[in-house]
Amino acid sequence: MATFEDRGYNIDEIIGKDHLRVSRHTFNKHIRKEKNFPEPYFESGNSVLFWGTRIQYWIDKKSGR
Repeated sequence: MATFEDRGYNIDEIIGKDHLRVSRHTFNKHIRKEKNFPEPYFESGNSVLFWGTRIQYWIDKKSGR
C-alpha cells in the first residue's frame, strides 16, 4: 500500500511505482477529478504539488482505515 510522508509531491511521484502505480491518464481522469481528492497547495504552469499527508488521509478514508 502507498504511504506518503509529510512533504510535497508532484504528480510524477504520486503516480510512480513507489506510490499509486497508475498512469497519468487514470490519475487525471478518475482520481484527481474525484470530489474529495485534496487540492494542490502549489500550482504554477506545469508544476503542481500536493501535500503528502492530505493524500495519505484521502487514501485511508477511501480504504476504510
